[in-house]
This record gives sequence, structure tokens and C-alpha cells, in this order.
Amino acid sequence: WLEEACDRKQEYYHNFVTTPTPENKATYDKWDEFCNIHCDKARAKYYQKYFTEYKDNSRKQWEMINKLLNRGRKKNSIKKLINDDGSAVSSPSAIAETFNDYFSNIAANLKQANITD
Repeated sequence: WLEEACDRKQEYYHNFVTTPTPENKATYDKWDEFCNIHCDKARAKYYQKYFTEYKDNSRKQWEMINKLLNRGRKKNSIKKLINDDGSAVSSPSAIAETFNDYFSNIAANLKQANITD
């Protein structure tokens, strides 16, 4: 039933955006508040049930805590970098060296650019 209410809220939002009248805004605001309250309650109930179910399993509890805090084991790495001269750099050490060169010479490059202007 909550999904249907949220779908209805989306319909009211669409109505409000396409024809912004005070009545449409009031209707949307009412459904937005209703859905937010009930989604928060459902979320709290879910986590309460989860932590009650795993009250003796600290590993599961910490997995959920880390998931909630976005402390996952994701690794965002740069696969390839294009130099100022247009060449592609792909090895991690070369990428690090390229960043090092750029940031260590940024003041000199800006000074040089101001002199030529």
C-alpha cells in the first residue's frame, strides 16, 4: 500500500509541475508529508526488526551499520588519464606522476599565463 501511495504522490507532483496551482501544491504537499512519515516509520521498523533478529551476531550488525554509513569496500580508481599534450596515461605510477606534475607546477603555470596575457 505504501508503494501505491508513493506512486499517487508522484502523480500529484506531476500535476503540480504541469499546472502549478495552489490546490495542486496543497494536494502534493499533503501526500508528500504522508509518504515521508510512513516511509520513515517503515524504515525504522525494518531496521528494528533487522537488529533484533541479529542481536547475537555482531558481524551482521556491523555490516548493516557500515552499509548505512556508506563505508563499503568500493574502490574508485582512474583507469586512464589524458595528458596536456593529448597522450593517454594508464599505469598507476604514471597517473600519480602526472597529477604530481600538474599540482606542483600550477602556480608557475598560472604566473606564466598571466605574464603572456
